[in-house]
Amino acid sequence: TQANLDSLKAECPSIETVCADVGNWEETREAVKSVLPIHALVNNAAIAEVASFLQTTPESFDRQFNINVKSILNVSQVVAQDMIDRKAGGVIVQVSSQASQAALKDHVVYAGTKGALDIMA
Repeated sequence: TQANLDSLKAECPSIETVCADVGNWEETREAVKSVLPIHALVNNAAIAEVASFLQTTPESFDRQFNINVKSILNVSQVVAQDMIDRKAGGVIVQVSSQASQAALKDHVVYAGTKGALDIMA
């Protein structure tokens, strides 16, 4: 939230914060572009909606893949393209989860998103 970012900025005045809904493709792209160049990116956005395999809904599936995979692809595309355009090095880190490697009860969709993220890394 903006309040959390304001608190972080108060603790670390040298950082620049931007509040964006990573579930919104265009809003996120514009927010990331507004703070370029980025030399190191850590993608850690994720949600987990715990439900049994038989109770998982299409809406929950879409939300989790939108935040946990699509938003990370989006942010990474903007940052990587800028690094390429600047002919500059940098690093992009994708934060995954043990759920991509081992089954966790009622985490079938979350685990799938983290498996997809592992492939993108």
